[in-house]
Amino acid sequence: MSTDTQLEALEEDAKYILPVYVAVDHSWSMSPEENNAIDAANSLIPTIIRTCIKNPLADERARFCVIGFNDRAQVVSPLARGANLAQHTFEASNGTSFSEVFKLLRAQLEDDYSSLKADGYKVYRPAVFFITDGEPNDDPTAAFAELTDSSFSRRPNLSVFGLGHKVPREVVETYTAGQGRAFITADGSDASEALAGFIEILMQSIVSSTAKVSGADASEADDGFKWDDDAIADEDFLLEIES
Repeated sequence: MSTDTQLEALEEDAKYILPVYVAVDHSWSMSPEENNAIDAANSLIPTIIRTCIKNPLADERARFCVIGFNDRAQVVSPLARGANLAQHTFEASNGTSFSEVFKLLRAQLEDDYSSLKADGYKVYRPAVFFITDGEPNDDPTAAFAELTDSSFSRRPNLSVFGLGHKVPREVVETYTAGQGRAFITADGSDASEALAGFIEILMQSIVSSTAKVSGADASEADDGFKWDDDAIADEDFLLEIES
């Protein structure tokens, strides 16, 4: 590739943004009295900020949004550069509604896409990372179908991490979509340590994904995120469920 071609590819790539959404379960079962993972959940935003400060390219090419959910769902850190994410402290309480978070994601993906387009960006397919430590108290079938419907142009690649040892494999598999991948906590691993490790792997994968130049043939239908398989293979607290 000539120098001019490389520069053109870099200029074209700079127009593309990878929107990243992390949805974190903070229901009562995340509390110290249960699996004690709430402290690890609260390390999420500081880890994103720290990683993006150290990796300016990831900060330039990715935008992050953090959603918290229990029996309700809310955006706790609106879509922004990782280094500029709003801080938030999760508190463990109440039950678990997947419907609420899937509905919120659908609306947020559309709103954020419109905002990024208005700012002149092209937008890769969104990457959603869904972290839960149990089964939902509701039936999210309809809300999940709307979020992942093939007619929804902003449907995400949705990866699921089943935190702890009370998440049935069927739950993790059922709510994975697109090019997303399904993970559970390996036997014998501590839930809090597993979540902290998962966050680190996620950020390593985002850094490596945003470092790649896709070139002038990039498309908004492309998957801007790819898991770092080497990072996953190096850890023993994570077990991938193969489809």
